[in-house]
Amino acid sequence: MDIIVRTIGISVVAVLGHVALVLAGGGADANIGAGLIVFGVLVVGSFVWALVDGLRERRGLGRLGVRWAAVAVAVPVVITLVLWGVNRAAPDWSGTSEMFVLWAMLAGMSFVPAIVGAAIGCAARPASHGTSNSLGPGQIRSS
Repeated sequence: MDIIVRTIGISVVAVLGHVALVLAGGGADANIGAGLIVFGVLVVGSFVWALVDGLRERRGLGRLGVRWAAVAVAVPVVITLVLWGVNRAAPDWSGTSEMFVLWAMLAGMSFVPAIVGAAIGCAARPASHGTSNSLGPGQIRSS
């Protein structure tokens, strides 16, 4: 469920930003700002959301990495399908290699900042005190 929520959340905000700039600009022809807003939402949104995940998650960075890898794979597909539905025109599949390069770039733009944010969040998370399994520096467990 976490993966679906993150995928839809980031994708919807990115598409809404794209559509708002396209409508404000009068058309979709060479609107560089619309593309940049999608990239910005992916980078900043993934970083901040993963940072919060890192602060909250108690099971470690590995679990967060898998979660955000799945989100990074799904986000480009969802963005493409939503923009396809909004524009009511099928994407040009003649440039299939360009489409996959774009998908890889979008996946990277959401995965790399997410891993950095999750790592910072995990590192900044306060250590849990008061548990029976935690020992302080220099402490030895007595049997």
